[in-house]
Amino acid sequence: MKPTWHRLSIRFLSLYFIGILALGLGVALFSRANLGVAPWDTAVINLRSLLQSQDISITLGQSSLIHTTFLLILVLLIGKRWQALLAIFPMLLISLSIDLWDVVILPILFPSPLPLWLSITFFLSALVIMTWGLATIIISGFPPNVYDDLQLTLIRVFKIKSFTLARWMIEFSGLLLGFIYAMLEGNGLGSITILSFLLAVAFGSFITFFVKLYQRLEVINRTL
Repeated sequence: MKPTWHRLSIRFLSLYFIGILALGLGVALFSRANLGVAPWDTAVINLRSLLQSQDISITLGQSSLIHTTFLLILVLLIGKRWQALLAIFPMLLISLSIDLWDVVILPILFPSPLPLWLSITFFLSALVIMTWGLATIIISGFPPNVYDDLQLTLIRVFKIKSFTLARWMIEFSGLLLGFIYAMLEGNGLGSITILSFLLAVAFGSFITFFVKLYQRLEVINRTL
């Protein structure tokens, strides 16, 4: 099995774990800002809400793990590469990272409810931190989170030339799933707001920006 990285080093391994922590923080900040969340987070939050309405309690991290497991199966079916199973490792770490920030750290530092200015700060910070974290995971060369793996698989299998377009396809799929959960619960749109649609458009561009920045700095450990 050919590794995805060009070289195994402490430097890129450190970036990999930093990216995972950043991703978990971004999810938790979006959730606490309560102004609108990233596209796939609408699915994560709305599924948790749907299950809670049925007296089934799960954390954001557990809801995330449910979705990433589904997407991993999709990657295996489309990409037909057993190497994709390596995504199980970051899936578990990201789930733990989300709950570390959302259940343990942020409730202590910032008890709810938040003032509007802090919600806006959380929202903008989450956009930058989360997309930077995703880009950092990608360039590290180590097993990507399953969303990134699906993006790279779509680019490879369907020969999509635009890195951003492939990301848009994934993000809007998350919004659709979040919408379905909200309809099943029958409680409006749940975590979906107009900002969620704007994030679906912006996410691909932000991730591309950070990946290109890493490329210009020659800090990249995989071929894109």
